[in-house]
Amino acid sequence: MNKGQMPVPNGEEKALAIFVSDIDRTSMDIHAMSNFISIGIQSVLDGLRKQESAPIIDLEPGDFNVIAEAVKYGKAVLKGGYEYLPDFERLPKEVRENLEKGIYTIGESKQVDGNLRAVILDENKVRVKDVTLKRVVRTADSTALMQSMAMQSQLRQMNEKLDRIIEMMGYQIDLTRNSEFFKPFFNARDQIVLAQNEADSEKRRNYLDTAIKNLENGINAIYLDINTLSDRFMKSTRWPIFRHTDAINSYIGYIAEDLQMLVRYNTVLMQVFDYMGKTDDRRDTYDKYRNYMLNFYKNPVGRKKLPMPLQIHNAYAYTAENKDAWYMLSKEMVPILDSGTELQEMIIIEVEDIKDGE
Repeated sequence: MNKGQMPVPNGEEKALAIFVSDIDRTSMDIHAMSNFISIGIQSVLDGLRKQESAPIIDLEPGDFNVIAEAVKYGKAVLKGGYEYLPDFERLPKEVRENLEKGIYTIGESKQVDGNLRAVILDENKVRVKDVTLKRVVRTADSTALMQSMAMQSQLRQMNEKLDRIIEMMGYQIDLTRNSEFFKPFFNARDQIVLAQNEADSEKRRNYLDTAIKNLENGINAIYLDINTLSDRFMKSTRWPIFRHTDAINSYIGYIAEDLQMLVRYNTVLMQVFDYMGKTDDRRDTYDKYRNYMLNFYKNPVGRKKLPMPLQIHNAYAYTAENKDAWYMLSKEMVPILDSGTELQEMIIIEVEDIKDGE
């Protein structure tokens, strides 16, 4: 057995690769690490792409708008019962930026094998990238991968939305929160790195079991902290006058950081469960997270009987740059959380370089 590998249920072996760079393995700054959410998604995509049931398919005219939306924003799009999923890590950043700005567009071409194909066109309508769709049908082998893909795609979207809010607020993490909520994450990271470097399967499993305990402890601490912060926030905003604005803004900042840390904790924990073949534990972890977040975004609280994000929306001192950020967060998060993860069919969107001679 190769270093850093463990048998999986179908008898194959796969590498454990969550913290992959030198910074990932040694840094004490979580924001300096690789995007391990994207790493997890790419790992699942690679597994799905290898399925025998993933042939290249011909495009229909209605596919082009869906492809444009998915590639432009780097997100999954559900359309007509299919999940259209862009190959995130292989989508060039400059291509996405130019699509978002409207410089590049999605067009159609019949230059590849005589079939209708989607292509990315520059401002001069010159073909710069080809687009391929691969259909993955739900089978015994692909079921767990498709479910994992749907979960991690949802977590990715939530992480990116929270990232923008935290950046706009200019929130800085203080020493107490570093110790309480980041220490378990780094402890788990160190155990996972040991597992990645370990050739003995029993020792590797022991490292991962310890990592799971650290991750679960950190997750539960954050759930409790969000509850406490929400209570403190509601008490501080009970009366419209004599408010301590600095304290209120601090509570909001802490809640935003907690929400993002929950995404990152759960992403790593689910990847560990995936690697160990513990699909039921992965499902339970996501269900716990999903149910908690649906309660946070939907359950009415306080005298006004509004969900917590809308309570924050009414109390936060917005600027021109982050106007209605919490309102929009609530509006966008609920559909993501309400969407299912039991997919019957998935279409992977691959962006490719133009081949020589075409």
